[in-house]
Amino acid sequence: MNTESDKTTALAPRSRCALEKAEPGAKRVLRVMVADTLEIAQKHFALVALSPTKVDVERWFQQGEKYYYGKGVSKNYAEAVKWYRKAAIHGHAVAQDNLGDCYDHGRGVSQDYTEAVRWYRLAAEQGHSNAQYDLGVCYHRGDGVPKDYTEAVRWFRLASEHKNPWAECGLGRCYEYGDGVAQNDIEAAKWYQMAAEQGHADAQESLASLCASGKGVPQDYTEAAKWYRKAADQGEVLAQKELGLLYGTGKASIDDPVDAYQWVKIAAVDGSERSINTVAFIEAMLSPEEFQEAESRYAKLKATHPS
Repeated sequence: MNTESDKTTALAPRSRCALEKAEPGAKRVLRVMVADTLEIAQKHFALVALSPTKVDVERWFQQGEKYYYGKGVSKNYAEAVKWYRKAAIHGHAVAQDNLGDCYDHGRGVSQDYTEAVRWYRLAAEQGHSNAQYDLGVCYHRGDGVPKDYTEAVRWFRLASEHKNPWAECGLGRCYEYGDGVAQNDIEAAKWYQMAAEQGHADAQESLASLCASGKGVPQDYTEAAKWYRKAADQGEVLAQKELGLLYGTGKASIDDPVDAYQWVKIAAVDGSERSINTVAFIEAMLSPEEFQEAESRYAKLKATHPS
């Protein structure tokens, strides 16, 4: 098989052969044609030689990741943007989504929702589920595009086809509040559960709330406590307080007093009288050693809460 350079030089002998047979006037025309052909060919093969490979593009993306997360280098969002952009221009979907995220949140560049949408869309149209979710959020908020709940639902649904938990939670919220779809608590619970089972903390908290209220699912405080606990363990402040309130109001059974103490005491910070009373009730159940452990857990938990 000929190499690209062989292909370029192979053009000349055939053309010279034609020149030898041509009349003088035709020779001048043929010379111009040959020169133009050679110039076009040389430019084409030069462009091919300069085109980055998939390895190059992936390397640029990984450089962006290093600077964005500070992997082996000082964290530098502006430098991350530079490398993300280089990869994104050449069609790297994750780089496009990450570049959109930088514009969305003003990291390394001035915040620009229109630019964020542009890069999210490029990645979303390649089927990148995170970008599809991000684009859906832009439509839901009206950032960079006119607010359009129906379009938000469309993108959330596309991302959900890839089992994206953020998009599943987004669909759950749309169904819970009737954004872009008919309000439907059963559908909301279904989508929240799908995301919750993948460990999505917001979905776990939302599903717990539906279980506690009996919306879309049978009312079940034990199930509510289970999902609040999963979200609470991931640092969801509202879930932590709601779990404490379930214990504090007697709606959830206290099987582990040491563990329950921290959640009830967090709820009591907001002045819930029932929770304050329950803290005293649980405290009376604990041995001195257990109380010390319970207070230690509460102190660690409280340190993670906004003041």
